[in-house]
Amino acid sequence: MTTDLSAFIASVPKAQQPLTMLSCKGREIVNAHGEKVNLRGANIGAWMNMEYYLHGFFGTERQMRAMALDLLGEEKGKFIFDSMINHFFTEKDVAYLKGLGTTVLRITLNARHFEREDRPFRYLEEGFARIDRALEWCEAYGMYAILDLHAVFGYQNGAWISDNSTGEAGFWRNEHYLERFVRLWEEFARRYKDRTVVAGYDLMNEPSTKDRYGRIPMPLPWDAQALNRTYRKAVEAIRKIDSRHIIFLEGDDYAERFLCLDAPFAENLAYSSHNYSFKAISAPFYPGTDREGTYWNKEQLRKEFYEKEATQFCQRYNVPLWIGEFGSRNYTQLMDDQIAVFEEFGAHWTMWQHKDVGYSSLLRYRHDCAYLQKFNDILDRFGTMYGGIHGRAETQARSRMREQCRQFEDALVEATQSPWVGKGDAYLLPRWIDDCYYAKILCYEYLKRFETMTLEEIDQMFESSFSIENCMEHPLAQAVKHYCRQET
Repeated sequence: MTTDLSAFIASVPKAQQPLTMLSCKGREIVNAHGEKVNLRGANIGAWMNMEYYLHGFFGTERQMRAMALDLLGEEKGKFIFDSMINHFFTEKDVAYLKGLGTTVLRITLNARHFEREDRPFRYLEEGFARIDRALEWCEAYGMYAILDLHAVFGYQNGAWISDNSTGEAGFWRNEHYLERFVRLWEEFARRYKDRTVVAGYDLMNEPSTKDRYGRIPMPLPWDAQALNRTYRKAVEAIRKIDSRHIIFLEGDDYAERFLCLDAPFAENLAYSSHNYSFKAISAPFYPGTDREGTYWNKEQLRKEFYEKEATQFCQRYNVPLWIGEFGSRNYTQLMDDQIAVFEEFGAHWTMWQHKDVGYSSLLRYRHDCAYLQKFNDILDRFGTMYGGIHGRAETQARSRMREQCRQFEDALVEATQSPWVGKGDAYLLPRWIDDCYYAKILCYEYLKRFETMTLEEIDQMFESSFSIENCMEHPLAQAVKHYCRQET
């Protein structure tokens, strides 16, 4: 492990040669000289798309920002998030990741940073300025960046990851949202068409067309036609402006279903799946046996990977596969084995993610930092409905909530007489309770803690807690180094 992050970061050299435009060649990605490039790296989430468990606050970015303005006023309500963003990801974070040997950053983006919900097609320069700075940092260290539209207006899935606290993916039923989506990608293409530091565009994170009904367990139909139409329309619009950058397409069902996608229909298309191996992660130990009796080791991970629709799709059509997200929480050997399987296939990869409050990242906030000292008790109250988060054990109260949710779902089975309720996605009820009610209560409690703080105190807290030199490196970083420092 790296013990002195400041010295490590200072030792990382700047790039000697400029990056060149990337393109697809069969299942490989190559630079302008025809040389193979392996995209290996991490996600920069919780920056321009603020997922709650990474910072330890609660609910979606949309509701957090709205409530902050109402409770704290416009100046402080906005300043909190500006300060959080400014200190969470800086040039030093890029230097650290480059020092590990990574070659790419996946930058997750929320459409709200570029356009107000109530003012369509009027773009916000502040959001683009942040991307521009990030790209300059990447250029300085010779790292590529992938722009990932992680949350779109109307919501492309029913989960909190798309900034959605309603449970319904309205994007798939509304032409206005589709137009906003395409027009925003046209704006990205106009601005970045000549930037060689941009490896490509990840059009839409984890679409889920079935969630247009809400997240319910019944086997409702997916809408392959809607997803393929969306991709074709966006790709066609981008290609009229930018004919060179790679465009990455994700499968339906949260980047799991690919056999429903049209065959590659344009030049320079690559495909991205998300491989979390949740059953392996849920096992008490790794290697070890999950709750269903499956023994998880490298061979089982390999079997799972080669059965994935994304793997089969990319083999069938001879196109690049990029594992846009994966993570092992705290199992370093599991992550090492996951990456080994990706490398064996020739897949590109970016782990989720580089820094957080203590859940699954390479870097964690220190336990004694000012931010955790301020909010530790609220983080303890949140935990998770499916068993421990933020690197801490679930409280007894949260365990009781989870047990009562199971009991209520048993009652739902009897009341609805549906064979689907309580089966498969049995976590949906507690997930709804968390996102639609419980999180909003704790969101209020979290924001009230800022009332007595000055802007200077808020900024100092975030700087001292989130700055990379004040973080701790997790052993997961060793798995990343293992592969990123190999000869390509």
